[in-house]
Amino acid sequence: MTEYDLVNCVVTLEAPVEVGRAPGYHWFSALHPFGGTRLVCEVVLAADKAQGQWPATLYLSDENGASWRRGP
Repeated sequence: MTEYDLVNCVVTLEAPVEVGRAPGYHWFSALHPFGGTRLVCEVVLAADKAQGQWPATLYLSDENGASWRRGP
């Protein structure tokens, strides 16, 4: 674990954790806090082009991102 003291906060970094993987497209992730230690990560499963629809999947963590599972 590494800590960086910034002007208004301290940032703590640990080893990266794989959230998920899928064949084809799997990008434009967005991370959302969901209360307590719960996090939700949304990942787009479509090409980066105008198409009117953006299919995505959700990954859930109950451990502040230490481990992830694919949502329903």
